[in-house]
Amino acid sequence: MKLSVFTVVTPDLTPEELVLAAKEAGLDGVEWRFKEVPPGAASEKPSFWSNNLCSIDPSLPADQMQKFKDLALAQGLEVVSITPYLNHLDLKDTEHVFRTARELGAKMIRLGVAGYNGTSDYNELYDKTLRYLKEAEQMAKQYGVKGIIETHHGTIAPSAGLAHRLVSHCSPDHIGVLYDPGNMIHEGFEHSRMGLQLLGPYLAHVHIKNAEWVRE
Repeated sequence: MKLSVFTVVTPDLTPEELVLAAKEAGLDGVEWRFKEVPPGAASEKPSFWSNNLCSIDPSLPADQMQKFKDLALAQGLEVVSITPYLNHLDLKDTEHVFRTARELGAKMIRLGVAGYNGTSDYNELYDKTLRYLKEAEQMAKQYGVKGIIETHHGTIAPSAGLAHRLVSHCSPDHIGVLYDPGNMIHEGFEHSRMGLQLLGPYLAHVHIKNAEWVRE
């Protein structure tokens, strides 16, 4: 088992500081957050979702993105993943992430899954997401980078079972699941052993974080 850090959780560290901290902690790799800082947020206090100092701006030219690979390799760290936010299921944006991942030597990227809030029919969202995943699978083959979907509340894949229903139409060589039990505290809880057994070869990555369910 190898351990890495997803830089969404280190918003107050620069990329240069992050790789040193990861090396000191004995980690094996870095999962780079792939998201721009919103206009005007640079003056704010560092935060997970806004002024995150440890993110790759998708609009950076390729030569400037190269530094994120170089920083990791200089500390003996792998670039495990390029992790964007693709829940709008845009194939052009998805290919941009695949291309970036290949250039930076990343093994995988996080793909999108349709959101769910009860206003749209699940079956329609399922069909739309499946069409997207089949196209993404072809990109994964082309670029040599695995695409993974995350078990996440507020989407049509909050559980291992519903994530498996989507990815089971694809090859586990190219499409997999990012299992996030912390998210499943919010929504999608299943017996973890059963979920992992179900995913089998589709299990590609795991996120670990603190989460608890509290009755208000």
